[in-house]
Amino acid sequence: LPVFVLLGLVVYAASRRPLRLVGALTVILAGLLALGSLSPALRDRVQDGVTQYQECERDPVADTSICIRLQLWRSAWAMLAEHPVAGGWPTGFPAYLQARSADGQVSAYVAENFGEPHNDMLDALAQYGMPGGLALLLLYLLPGLVFARRLHRRWPQPVRAAAAMGLCVCLGFAIFGLSEHMFRGMRTVGLYAMLIALFAALSDTRRATAQQPMP
Repeated sequence: LPVFVLLGLVVYAASRRPLRLVGALTVILAGLLALGSLSPALRDRVQDGVTQYQECERDPVADTSICIRLQLWRSAWAMLAEHPVAGGWPTGFPAYLQARSADGQVSAYVAENFGEPHNDMLDALAQYGMPGGLALLLLYLLPGLVFARRLHRRWPQPVRAAAAMGLCVCLGFAIFGLSEHMFRGMRTVGLYAMLIALFAALSDTRRATAQQPMP
């Protein structure tokens, strides 16, 4: 949410002074934090996360939401450490979980019910090694850098707005992919590619230049 708020300020703020943007961002985030602190459901969820993390420190194979993710992430790192270049894709992550379950390093529930590490980057690294992780990073960074360049104030507002939406897609998938497997299926991959292509076309600076009236 802070990332999206900042992009909105960059696009729509009239001031050229960075300090004003920082001040506006601080005020908005403080307001959101105050609203969140008034939500009992949010406070309970945060407390549940803290409690489950502490429980996982005592019992590393506990079947709680937090500890399940930690078991999956540790397994993905271990798989990468064993196969840093080619990854472990010939046998796959589910089979690796089964082997770790037999050694008592993950719970039987995790081994039976999870086939991916709930993290896009760790999944790419574990399955396809360092080249796979680099490929996924480029999938975020290359279009993200293109959109970031098009946020410059010299471009018309429609171009900057479309660029901000494209950058939100890149950053949104990257951020949410830290705790969820966003690219689990080809439908999500297709959605990402379609949105990147759409906002790349809408923020095309050459078209914006061609549409400007002649002096």
